[in-house]
Amino acid sequence: MAIAAADFEALFDIARQKNEWLYRQTDFAEKTIFPHSLGEGGQRNIYLRDGLELCVRDGKVRQSIILDHQHESDFPLIAKFYVSGFSQVTTKGPALAQVAGNYTEVAGCHYLYYLPSIAEFEKWPADELCQVVIIAATVDYLHSFGLGDIPLASPLKQL
Repeated sequence: MAIAAADFEALFDIARQKNEWLYRQTDFAEKTIFPHSLGEGGQRNIYLRDGLELCVRDGKVRQSIILDHQHESDFPLIAKFYVSGFSQVTTKGPALAQVAGNYTEVAGCHYLYYLPSIAEFEKWPADELCQVVIIAATVDYLHSFGLGDIPLASPLKQL
């Protein structure tokens, strides 16, 4: 089943109508629980400071789904760490000269990427516990370090 962002939101709307508890927000964090029809578990987003976010995903879906993510031009730098599970990713867009169009993100591995202005399709397999820690830093946050004339290592210059 492919789920676009609007379809994903529709599943949450149906669950809300059934009085399922799905969402809780505090001053520095928000927690989203999957609707029962989708699976179990959810995601917690912790806002560490302006432009720096920690996201923890922990759950499993009842049937394989493909999430359609449209990355905007202000997409952040992402550091993603898979603790368990995996997802298959397909990317499409103009900035993909150095990125494989299809790959699998797996447990025990980490991924660092900055992919603005692309489409990403992430397939989550059914009945597979997926635990992922994601750190997202906006470009403005990174600029706030004001490194000025300090020389950067080559990989950081590319970012």
